[in-house]
Amino acid sequence: MSTSVYDKIIEKAKLDASKIIADGTEKVKELDLLTKEEVEKEKSAALKDASLKDEERVLVYKASLEQSFNQQRLAHQKELLQKVIDQTKQELMNLSDNELIAFVKNHIRKANIEKAIIKVNEKDYDRYVKLFSSNNNQMLDTLGDVSLAKDSVDISGGFIIENEYFDIDNSFEVILDEIKDKYESALAKMLFE
Repeated sequence: MSTSVYDKIIEKAKLDASKIIADGTEKVKELDLLTKEEVEKEKSAALKDASLKDEERVLVYKASLEQSFNQQRLAHQKELLQKVIDQTKQELMNLSDNELIAFVKNHIRKANIEKAIIKVNEKDYDRYVKLFSSNNNQMLDTLGDVSLAKDSVDISGGFIIENEYFDIDNSFEVILDEIKDKYESALAKMLFE
């Protein structure tokens, strides 16, 4: 049996086709491996990115909680400080005559002035008149030329010192606001350092 040229060509084509199919199958396997590796790399990168995003979210959430806690803590401390200030104001408004005399003398001495007029609120005016009267020298001793103004000022308690160069507000509100401002900033400093 002789094989014809056509048979040889067909035989050769079948061999070549088998080789092409084998090479193609091998290339498909290689591509499949590369694709699987790329998919694994992409999957790994995506998981890592998601993990980083989750860690970032956790950090942001944690920072948010800490900030909220600090704000609540600061608000609570401000509230406590305000209660102390309000209670202290009440105590100042209820000073005995001797305590009031000492309070006024102390603030006038601190001002280091020789001549001044003191202004008080309308409610306390009669009390100060009594304390400033010449019959009651407790207030006038060692204060220099200090007198009580005939007009009142709009404050809840304490007094205002006026002289020709300046005024000093020793009202309870101003004194307590200065104390409050001093300690509020100290509280904020303590919280956020």
